[in-house]
Amino acid sequence: MSDYPFPESQLLEFVMDMPCGVAIYLKTGEVCFCNSTAQRILGIVSGQGQALSLANRHRQVIDIFGSVLALAQDPLTLTATTAAPVAGQLLGVRDPTGEVSWISLYATPHLDAEGAVSAVSATFVEILLPQLDELKASVSSQKDRPLHDEAKVGLWTWNFRTGEFNHDRNFSVVTGTGRVRSVEGWSYSVVEEDRLKFLLQFNLLEAGIPKVEFAYKSQRGNGSQQLFFVRAAATNFSLERETTIEGSVIEITALLPGTLEVGELVDSMTDGYIAIDRNWCISFANKQAERLLNLSHIDIVGVGLWDQFPTAFETEIARQLELAMSGKHVSFDFVARESRACFEIRAHPLPNGVAVYFRDITEQHNFTEERERLLSASEETKERLSYAASHDALTNLPNRTALLSWIDDSLRDLPRYQKLALLFIDLDRFKRVNDTHGHAEGDRVLIQISHKLRSIVDHPATVARLGGDEFVVALRIRTIADAQQIANDILSELAKPINVRERPLVVTASIGISISNEFSSSETLLRDADVALYEAKEQGRNRIRMFDSAIRQKVVTRLDTEADLRDALKLAQISVHFQPIFQVANRELAGFETLTRWFHQDKGSIPPEIFISVAEESGLILPLGEYLIDSSVDLLPELSIHAGKAANFTIWINVSSRQLEDYSFVNHLITSYQENFLPGQLGIELTESVLGRDSTELYSILHALASRGVKIAIDDFGRGYSSLSHLVDYPIDLIILGHSMIDEIATTPGSALVPAIINLAHAINAKVCASGIETELQLRHLIDLGVDLISGYYLGYPQPIDQLSQSIHQGRRGLAHLDSSTRSTSQTEDTPI
Repeated sequence: MSDYPFPESQLLEFVMDMPCGVAIYLKTGEVCFCNSTAQRILGIVSGQGQALSLANRHRQVIDIFGSVLALAQDPLTLTATTAAPVAGQLLGVRDPTGEVSWISLYATPHLDAEGAVSAVSATFVEILLPQLDELKASVSSQKDRPLHDEAKVGLWTWNFRTGEFNHDRNFSVVTGTGRVRSVEGWSYSVVEEDRLKFLLQFNLLEAGIPKVEFAYKSQRGNGSQQLFFVRAAATNFSLERETTIEGSVIEITALLPGTLEVGELVDSMTDGYIAIDRNWCISFANKQAERLLNLSHIDIVGVGLWDQFPTAFETEIARQLELAMSGKHVSFDFVARESRACFEIRAHPLPNGVAVYFRDITEQHNFTEERERLLSASEETKERLSYAASHDALTNLPNRTALLSWIDDSLRDLPRYQKLALLFIDLDRFKRVNDTHGHAEGDRVLIQISHKLRSIVDHPATVARLGGDEFVVALRIRTIADAQQIANDILSELAKPINVRERPLVVTASIGISISNEFSSSETLLRDADVALYEAKEQGRNRIRMFDSAIRQKVVTRLDTEADLRDALKLAQISVHFQPIFQVANRELAGFETLTRWFHQDKGSIPPEIFISVAEESGLILPLGEYLIDSSVDLLPELSIHAGKAANFTIWINVSSRQLEDYSFVNHLITSYQENFLPGQLGIELTESVLGRDSTELYSILHALASRGVKIAIDDFGRGYSSLSHLVDYPIDLIILGHSMIDEIATTPGSALVPAIINLAHAINAKVCASGIETELQLRHLIDLGVDLISGYYLGYPQPIDQLSQSIHQGRRGLAHLDSSTRSTSQTEDTPI
């Protein structure tokens, strides 16, 4: 070292700052040195590296197929025992949350005077995006192994210019999807986290990539997952003629155990990643990028980079990315102007743009001056960094890691006469505080909330912040009443106003409580408290809910219903019924309302109010909605026959806000309408609560649908969820009076309100439909009030297509009886005495 021109301390600093991980293991397996990058990769808390050994890791080491390596198979162990070096071995490192970081390992043995291994030096190089193609190629070579003779291959073709999608019988058997009419339809069998990547592969084919191979996951009704491998190639590609894509799909779950993790590699990277095309448009973003940027993929993908981040234009980051776009590899740090968050950014040129991956190094940036004291082994610095790793930076409360550690320690030392209670606290509608007053004021409110919680809870207890507006109070109790009393004290304290910009603000909260038993762990306690919190929110917020057997059974029932519904959709076991709607003016058929019905072979009929709510929570409302649209298309010829001379009849389909927020569902709705329906022949029904949202996106979607000829109806109007101004803002064609309004027409308020709603609807050129009519008296009254359309059990029950004629006949007979009765009454009144 005498010829080295810098002091050894500076050399050590260089090693600490290296972008690759460096660690030295003794022959006993203990870590005697590791730099900051190795600490991050191996999950070592600063200052605790010497206590970590190969036999006692914080993280699990897995191979390329996801199998956990035994200690004897660990490459570092093999190097320590055999003195064989390791060069570039690909490994995964899984942290306690299940996230995987992929690394390339280099290990070198160091021998003593007797030739025995005294230590092993290891270098960890993280696998970043430019290297993923090589990784995928390695996995792809495994996919080319001979398959079982009895394995079936599904074949399919797709013309992306016409949208035509065809497949053989094996396709339905292999994928379990039944009949599929489009790529989008196929995508609904893909698990949600893989769906965007699935669709991107077809976008590549449409863009001219001649061949793609990829894997995706699907989920069975029992919750287990299947892995499928897809090959696709263009048979011809021309701008002048039709282009056909031919492909195959085969299930490889049993043949390649563990490859599910490889498909999640991009999303499980610790770095955020975005891809930018030549037009400076963002074409892809992984989940870590969404978390770091606090944006969803809907907000990112397909948006211009400078449109999304206008303040970054004409800054250093723009200059560096211009260099990357020109073909240079760049690496730099960037500090955001407003948040002062610091990111390490690396950009690499791609054939069609730039790959950018980044990670948040704010903490390292803020503690740059502290690093020198860390090198001098300052106990004060170590304690400070350890504190920062276990506490929330905003409130100084313990974070999730510290909370789970406290719970585990308490469970081990808990006396028999005590129990451990967890109070999971979530602030009600806190997003409105941030949206109204800004995130800076929102942070100040969170700090004041943390002070309030700490003032209520005494030792032995802890108050932690899990992130966002979620807090947890963990405490030892003697009785359940003790936990309930603390929860009541918290709600009482939160009811006291907080000053925000010199104005009082009351922030309420919902609380879920779980109590320990002999089988409890920190994770199960937190999970049960979270479930109880969900119940509290469902019951109206600003309340307390204790986890009990009833909630547990409800969760189990909900999961069973979700699994059964998923199977029912795959097997086309959901039936569609139609309820006739009649015009008041000419007493003719005006259309049909489509309704879903589900008869379970073991459980019987499942009420819509049960399975629709489960579909909303689980996301199955999207394929359920498409199934309803497709079924209406299939039955359209028969519906036309039933409509007879009513050529302008309309089919009405119920649509939820979640469906309208999904771009693929809206596209499916528009495509189905344009390809199969006459103008005005399809309408959607929305609940009044949907219009109560102040959403620019919803405004644009409804106007886009209306401009194409899709009719818009507001169902069950009159519950008071939205202001009347929304009726003017949106393109409303029909207002539907629900059961509650019809039941109240005989009352004084109802008799005044219903005519007002009818007059308001007519003023904005919307028609009024009275649904839920069950008696002739209701029918007469509503017709006299001036409604335009009528439906209900009195005029016909919802029926499947093969029994629909009976229902239509019932309605026409009821209207004919009404007219004849009216004529008879009129004649009697005109007869002279």
